[in-house]
Amino acid sequence: MVILTGFAKLLGDALSMGLGDCISEQAEQAHIRGEHKRELWEYENYPEGEVKEMIDIYQDKGLSPEDAKRVIEIMTRKPEYKEFFVEHMVTHELGLSIPDEDDNPIKDGGVTFLSFMFWGSIPLWAYVIFYGANYHNSDGQFGICIAITLLCLFGLGAMQAHILKQNRVRQGILMTLNGGLAAGSAYLIGWGLQHAVGDGSNCLE
Repeated sequence: MVILTGFAKLLGDALSMGLGDCISEQAEQAHIRGEHKRELWEYENYPEGEVKEMIDIYQDKGLSPEDAKRVIEIMTRKPEYKEFFVEHMVTHELGLSIPDEDDNPIKDGGVTFLSFMFWGSIPLWAYVIFYGANYHNSDGQFGICIAITLLCLFGLGAMQAHILKQNRVRQGILMTLNGGLAAGSAYLIGWGLQHAVGDGSNCLE
């Protein structure tokens, strides 16, 4: 029962995470592309105003009025620079990054789904091994699964740190604390509700 329920819940959570990531990525990309079209229209219909905005932004970043004007004049010197200048406006004026053509929300959602399934299934496979080994000590099973879960969290944090070129031990510990506190809180809440409902039913009896 624990194995079947665990894998069913894992699949449901993984689908939710994957679809959520896909939908949010699609919405973000649609928003950015909409802002890009708006800035493009404004530049095509009122270039003086857009140029002035960028000069002001450069001055706010520390450039002198003359240098800011010179930089923007170079960016707008030729018609074929228009797309580059508009993307530059979107980045510096709105703080948005234009998505690449090969950015695929479905792919991102799929990666999230598979990652969630892989890392989330590791503690459950321990129960499969317990079942195959005919080991039925519930306290022992629970303790071993807690240890495996914490090790997985540490490994996930260390892997993330490796990709981002950060301190692996620090990120591993932070990920372990974050995931451990979340799981521990959920367990304690469930345990408390179970006892509260049990006490209430006993009182009714």
